Amino acid sequence: GDQIVMGGVLYFSEGSAELTAEAERQLVSIAQQIVGKPQKIEIRGHTTNRPLPSDSPYRDHWDLAFARCRATLDYLAGLGLEPRRMRLTSAANYEPMHTGADPTELAKNSRVEVFLLGETVDDYARPDQAQSPTNSLSPPAARATP
Repeated sequence: GDQIVMGGVLYFSEGSAELTAEAERQLVSIAQQIVGKPQKIEIRGHTTNRPLPSDSPYRDHWDLAFARCRATLDYLAGLGLEPRRMRLTSAANYEPMHTGADPTELAKNSRVEVFLLGETVDDYARPDQAQSPTNSLSPPAARATP
């Protein structure tokens, strides 16, 4: 579907699918922008093209990108957004934001993009299943500290 410019980009440490404190803050802000809107939400995962370490828990870049999407979905769902509104897609290392040799810029390829689509959940529901999305957010779960 068509993309609507609303959402944002979250950055991850290379090889990791763990949300940073900054990414969590961004997700709260994104959730506040999109709560109550009927559109579907796309969460698209990306990675760098560098090989994963041999001890990586991920089979390949596809798995890593999907794990980033899943972590993002879980956090948004924890804020009260309905998972049925979300679509996870993975581009892995095939849609880099940056190319070249600058390691600072290349690190920005480890990301997830969150944006609204030009389609609604109800576009895919049977008439007896059509419902409006939730219109309130829950506070984020307390962050565990070591």
